[in-house]
Amino acid sequence: MRGVVWIRPAAADGALWPTRAGSGACSCKAEEGDNAERWQPTTTPQMCAPDPATPARSKRHPLRPAARLPRAPARSRAGALSCARPGPPPLPILLLLACSCKIFAIRGRRGSAMSVYTLPELPYDYSALAPVISPEIIELHHDKHHAAYVKGANDTLEQLAEARDKETWGSINGLEKNLAFHLSGHILHSIYWHNMTGDGGGEPLDKDGVGELADAIAESFGSFAGFRAQLTKAAATTQGSGWGVLAYEPLSGRLIVEQIYDHQGNVGQGSTPILVFDAWEHAFYLQYKNQKVDFIDAMWAVVNWQDVARRYEAAKSRTNTLLLAP
Repeated sequence: MRGVVWIRPAAADGALWPTRAGSGACSCKAEEGDNAERWQPTTTPQMCAPDPATPARSKRHPLRPAARLPRAPARSRAGALSCARPGPPPLPILLLLACSCKIFAIRGRRGSAMSVYTLPELPYDYSALAPVISPEIIELHHDKHHAAYVKGANDTLEQLAEARDKETWGSINGLEKNLAFHLSGHILHSIYWHNMTGDGGGEPLDKDGVGELADAIAESFGSFAGFRAQLTKAAATTQGSGWGVLAYEPLSGRLIVEQIYDHQGNVGQGSTPILVFDAWEHAFYLQYKNQKVDFIDAMWAVVNWQDVARRYEAAKSRTNTLLLAP
């Protein structure tokens, strides 16, 4: 490939700019950092190798090369190469990496390849919830299943951006459904990990500093026993895959239980999940086989009521979150 090749350094101590690319090789120049190095052409898949005939630094100005390096050529409006040093490249840009002149495309602002969503780290070791949930399940669940939802959400955003750019809307129904599925799966799992602790269980009590949550549960469900029975049944009787969720409903200011299909179906608009029970088979099957009810019953022994109480207070403090008709 002939033309201008943009080289972006891996470290901040060498600023590279474009130079003329020859046939099968390219030459680079560097002019910043502790050592100003000339780079010689190479046709190997490796990055440029420094020329041993490196110009010495000026003793008077140690940060300036003794011999001025040539300016990088830039394209003129007519397409020819001029000797003016170019300014920053426009976005979107193609960064052409490696002196073998292989092209690696990294999209710029319009179609960013940067991930919008990332997989959060677990707040504990894989074995922290044993024997309720085995380390093998936690590792598989987090590192594989949750990671797949994160990747799915990012991939769908990219596909939607491509559809907007090309104005091709034949797949819009599937893409919107995929975004809701993967994004909701990512959000619910991110809550799920923090809702559990090896030191949890029991019920929220005032002496443990979660009295407001305990009062809200009693007010909304009559008693903690009534709430526990309702959430257990909602999670254990999901048809296929789903979740049992305790959520704050801002219109009434009360707590409600939701039985969610997959990750996104059967959800009350505006409600905020504060405690979630994963009823998908991948959450329990390796340990509990087809006994979903046994898994849901065991889940109560690892509930982190401190985390649930913090989520309740945060959800309750968000006022005027719904734009209601007058």
